[in-house]
Amino acid sequence: MEEYIFISYSTKNREFAFDFKKLLEQQNYNVWIAPNDIPVGERYANIIEKSIRNCKCLLLIMTEAICYSPWINKEIERAINYQKPVFGVLLEQFELNDEFKFLLSNTQVSQCVKSVDINDNATADILRDIAKLFAGERYDGRPLKINKFSNIEQEKTMSKAQLIDIARQMVEAFCSGIKETIDILSNLHFADVNQYVYLTYDGLSVDTKKTVADNLIGAYGRVQLDGNISGRREYAIKGQLIFYLTRLCRSLIDNAIIEKLKEFYYKEPDVWQRQSLAYGLASLGEYTVPYEFAKRIFHGYDEDVVNRSWTLIFFNDVVGKDPYLYLDDGTAPWDNCRRARINRLKKSQGKMAYRSLDLSILYTFYESRKWQNIDRLDYETIKKCNIWCKDMPKEVIAYNKDVYRRLLKKLKQSSKSHK
Repeated sequence: MEEYIFISYSTKNREFAFDFKKLLEQQNYNVWIAPNDIPVGERYANIIEKSIRNCKCLLLIMTEAICYSPWINKEIERAINYQKPVFGVLLEQFELNDEFKFLLSNTQVSQCVKSVDINDNATADILRDIAKLFAGERYDGRPLKINKFSNIEQEKTMSKAQLIDIARQMVEAFCSGIKETIDILSNLHFADVNQYVYLTYDGLSVDTKKTVADNLIGAYGRVQLDGNISGRREYAIKGQLIFYLTRLCRSLIDNAIIEKLKEFYYKEPDVWQRQSLAYGLASLGEYTVPYEFAKRIFHGYDEDVVNRSWTLIFFNDVVGKDPYLYLDDGTAPWDNCRRARINRLKKSQGKMAYRSLDLSILYTFYESRKWQNIDRLDYETIKKCNIWCKDMPKEVIAYNKDVYRRLLKKLKQSSKSHK
C-alpha cells in the first residue's frame, strides 16, 4: 500500500469511522482500518505495530469511549514512538482522563465534527491539514514528541545530595501508606537513585520494613483495580512496585507474599507487568512463574519482543529510549545483555530460578539476530552450565533440558555454517 492514513477508533464509533474512511477514499487517500486490513490468521498486535510504523499519519476518532479502550491507548503510544502526526476527530465534548491528556497534549484536535461531510467546517479543516501533510507543506497538526515521562534523564545529572533527598522521599512514602506509595512511583526511577533507596531502607527498623512490604503489596492491588490508572503511568507504578518488593524487601518475603505475587501474575493482563513479576519471583527463588513466562517467548506471543526490548534497556545496550515504547527490531547490539546472562549461567548455585528465563532469552536473541556472531566461549559456557537442581519442579527441568538442547544444536549448526 502507498502512503496511507491509519484510523484509530473505539468499536462504539465503528459506523462513523467507516463513514470517515469512505470520505477519505473519495478524496483519493489510502486508508488502513481494522479489522478490514488485518489478514486472516495474523496476530492483531503484530499487524497494528507494522501498520502504525508505516502510516503517514494517525486519525483518532474521539469520544469518551476511547478512555476505556486499551487498544487505542497502545495505538497512540506507538504513534508517539514512530513520531507520527495525530489528528483528533472530535465527535463530542468530554473530559479526557489523565493518560490521554498526556498522550494527546501535542495533538491537533478538531472542533466538534457534526457530520461526515466536506461542507462541515470541522471536517473541512481536518481534510485541509491532511492535504498539507501529504503535500509536504507546513500544517497545523504537529508530530507527537516523546515527552519524557519519568525522572530518569534528570536523575543522571543530579548531585549526590539531590539523589539522596529523592530516595528519602521515596522511602518515606513507602512507609506512609498505599496512596503515598502510588503517588511517588508515578514517575519512573532507575539506578541513579535506587542505590540511595537501598541505603535509606537499610536504616529502618524491622517493623517499619514490614510496613513497607505491606504497602507495596497493597499498592499493586490498588493499581490493578483502579481503571483510572492506565498506560505508562500504570507501567511505571507496577514495574517499580515489583522491583522494590522483590529486591528491596527480599529478606522479609514469605510464602504468603510469594503466593500473592503469583496471584498477581495470573490475573495480570499486561505483558510488561507479567514480565516484571516473572523476574521478580525468579529473584526470590520461585520456579513456576518464570517458567510459565519463558514458555510463551517461543510461541510468537508479545512476551518475546517485550522481553528482548526491556532487557536491552535494562542492561544499557539501548540508551535514550522510553522503556515502555521501545520495541526491539533485531538490529540493536546486545553485548551487555549477553554477558549478564552468560555470567549467570556460570554460577552453579543460588540463581537457578532464572535458568528458564536465561536460556530462553539467549535463544530468542540469537534467533532474532539470525544466529550471527556466535561466540565460542559462550557456547562452551552454555554447554557446561547446570540446568536443574533438586528443588526444581519436574516440568521446569524438562523445559530447561529442551531449550538447552535446542540452543546448543542451533549454535553449533550456525557456527559451522559461518566458517
